[in-house]
Amino acid sequence: MDKLGGLSDFDVFAYLATGLAAMAAWDEVFGTTWVIGANWNVAQAVITIPIGYVLGHIIAGPAGYLIERKLVPRLFGEPKRILFGESHRGIHGWLQRNVLMEYYTPLDAGMRQRIITRAEHEHKPVKEAESLYWTAYAVAKRDEQTYRRMEIFIRLYSFCRNIAFTAAMAMTGFLAAALWLWWQQGWSEMVGAKLWLVLFAAMVALGMLIRYLKFFRLYTVEVFVAYSEPSAAGKP
Repeated sequence: MDKLGGLSDFDVFAYLATGLAAMAAWDEVFGTTWVIGANWNVAQAVITIPIGYVLGHIIAGPAGYLIERKLVPRLFGEPKRILFGESHRGIHGWLQRNVLMEYYTPLDAGMRQRIITRAEHEHKPVKEAESLYWTAYAVAKRDEQTYRRMEIFIRLYSFCRNIAFTAAMAMTGFLAAALWLWWQQGWSEMVGAKLWLVLFAAMVALGMLIRYLKFFRLYTVEVFVAYSEPSAAGKP
């Protein structure tokens, strides 16, 4: 992708697109024309694009905290633990059987053993998946090709995570707007249209969350695979 105003591909995917999506949702809720119905001239574009970029950065903070640090570990389980075959109870087991079969697929037993063996050989802690992950990460990031692939997955999962969070916020805004109109004016086509937007935003949020889980897992897989192959990650 050509650079947009000096922004990197990561900036465009993870931040600018997220910010513009949030501004479009704001337009739909409050009737503004930042994005929807906008007819930008150069001056307006110069103002709107940086605003969208900054807004994307702001959204990335709570998105990362709520989804990556809270929702995923508690509801789905972390990929670095799942890949080492840690057991899943309660809703984890149901998701594994019915919805996210790929996400709950562990690494091959042989690969897991190679990782453990290498960590032991290097006198690294191997008591749990957490320590193994950071041991592997410290090595994998030093390999140029591996780190390039890791960056691709970072870009993809960051985009999906931020859009999922934005869609969830938009869903809340659309629902509040629909209920407000219904209370003020009674049922109307506009209320129905807002409720369809609620459904659409919910589908986007769920779909992008599932894609986020896919790419988040693949990123973690890349870290472990690189560590399991000494020739790729530079075994001493």
